[in-house]
Amino acid sequence: MIINPRTLIGLLTLILFNSQILYGFPQDDSNKTKVVKSKKYNYLIEIPVSLSYDENQKEAEAFNATRANPYLEVMVFTDLRGIESEINAKDLAQHIINEFKKTFKKEQKAKLKEKTINGLKGFEFSLEGDLTGTPMILHYWVCCHNGFHYRVIVQGESKRIKELEKEKEKILSTFKPLDPKKIQHIDKERLFGLYKSKHFGFEIDLRKTQWIKKEKASRKMNGEIHGIYSDQYFFIFTPLYVGDLGAASENIQKALLQWHQRAYVIERKILKTGTLNEMKWNIRELVHFINDRQLKTRYTIFLGKDVAYLASFHAFPSPNGNFEGFEEAADSFFKAIKVPQGGKYNINRSQLTPSELHFQSMMVNVLGVFAFQRGEFQQAIKFFDVAIRHQPHNAQYVINKMFTHNRLGQHEEAAKFFDQPNLPDWKNNELDSWKAFHFYRSFRHDEASKVYESLFKRGYRNDGAFHAYLSILTFNKEWKTAYKALKAYSNKNNTEMIQTLWADTKFTEGKKEEAHQRLDAQLKKNFSIDVALMKLGFYQRDNDYKSAHKKVQEFIKAKPRLPMLYREKADIERSLKRIPDAIQSIKKAIELDPKNEGYKAFLKHLEERKKSQESEEESS
Repeated sequence: MIINPRTLIGLLTLILFNSQILYGFPQDDSNKTKVVKSKKYNYLIEIPVSLSYDENQKEAEAFNATRANPYLEVMVFTDLRGIESEINAKDLAQHIINEFKKTFKKEQKAKLKEKTINGLKGFEFSLEGDLTGTPMILHYWVCCHNGFHYRVIVQGESKRIKELEKEKEKILSTFKPLDPKKIQHIDKERLFGLYKSKHFGFEIDLRKTQWIKKEKASRKMNGEIHGIYSDQYFFIFTPLYVGDLGAASENIQKALLQWHQRAYVIERKILKTGTLNEMKWNIRELVHFINDRQLKTRYTIFLGKDVAYLASFHAFPSPNGNFEGFEEAADSFFKAIKVPQGGKYNINRSQLTPSELHFQSMMVNVLGVFAFQRGEFQQAIKFFDVAIRHQPHNAQYVINKMFTHNRLGQHEEAAKFFDQPNLPDWKNNELDSWKAFHFYRSFRHDEASKVYESLFKRGYRNDGAFHAYLSILTFNKEWKTAYKALKAYSNKNNTEMIQTLWADTKFTEGKKEEAHQRLDAQLKKNFSIDVALMKLGFYQRDNDYKSAHKKVQEFIKAKPRLPMLYREKADIERSLKRIPDAIQSIKKAIELDPKNEGYKAFLKHLEERKKSQESEEESS
């Protein structure tokens, strides 16, 4: 799960990841910055000195954070709200404390303390809690000055409290106010409820709604509008260009609907369906849990030929525990939305800001993830290709593409991707590992070896990747290089798998007795099903099924509750043409693992073999 600090502070919503294939949300680096470096923690602190946004995005939030290590993170927020927001630092700090109290289970006793930094008068406080399975402490400093909000957060393990305190002071000493002459203040209308887009053609006018509070003004974040209007209500509006996705509208609609259905759902219903200005839409409603908090959501997708809009309105329960007032507030939000008639919008990617383009590519990548999860792998690849085309430097999008090609067995097609000229240097070990793997499976062994050798030289450790590299060496009978690589790799990563690879290499070279001795030593030290299966595999590679059968019986006597051993015994008995015995063995495996469909399929195969055998005997 990725925990976004902005989510904890305000939205507490909607991004839960639980898949081998990742979503990939990179930082937007479109702003000119002053960079403060720390060798000790290997982070960069980027403090914007000038924020330039297009005329429809004069309100700005710069979020700059780099992960230093698993338990230390530094974040700097600079928010342009306008002098009209009429909120002071003390009230804002108290609001943040209240939001965190809802998130942390531990009772918080945060004390506000006035602290002035480089002429900026602000307030600081500390909070403790458990967000990721590790006790964490957060140091917070908040300031409001000349229409800007500044927030600096230093967070990490509670046991490192002294280091964190020291780091906080160092960060604050480098923090300087933005020059108000370089950034234009937003006007009051745009701050408090009127949104228009020349690119995407929509308009949202919320100025007449009763639930707006000035100090909870909306903002754009990476091309998506977020509105936090009270402690109970907020909305999200996402414009998405779908004209270059090459997908049927129903596929896009399925993926977008999936965006709102990832949490534990208590109740779900469809309220309305129809067409608005030639755009298909349906309004759905659900009650669900996000981060252990109950939430009521009403959402819709306006889907046109080349553009789609995701609009959602959310409410937390009121103090008395119900959603009183939700219907009226949600209705007013959806009535305030106007989408273009007849598709009157002007999407020109060259005119999109880097922030908007980043968000569009990110959303297309998410559509690819959802298509993958539904088993629509070819469609997922099309989505990932669009995301890569518009943000080629994002390694995660390419990893997702490689992962999907692997699922389809399209190794040659995946490998051809890396033959393109002028590809970025992603400097990503996981991506290089996929690159080498697809070269390997495409029999481009020399290229695969070079990538693997570079990876391991950089300290990369992955047993599966090393196994593939070793397979290339043994295939080419480069025994000296293979043993040298095994020795170097096992010095820092001598896992069970690597020990078995020593044995497998010896066996493949022809040193079979030594290979068996290595596996026997491993099994004597600690029985492992993987090592046992390799031992049986050695016998089968020599067509010595009698020895294999004798050995598997020894294993079963020692470990009678392992279904895989009975499956292996059945396979050996099939090779010995003892079909009735094989049937009894696989039935025992099914008894121990009744949900295993592979075992059931193998039983069906054996029973068909038995019938065929009996038929042949009758004929003879």
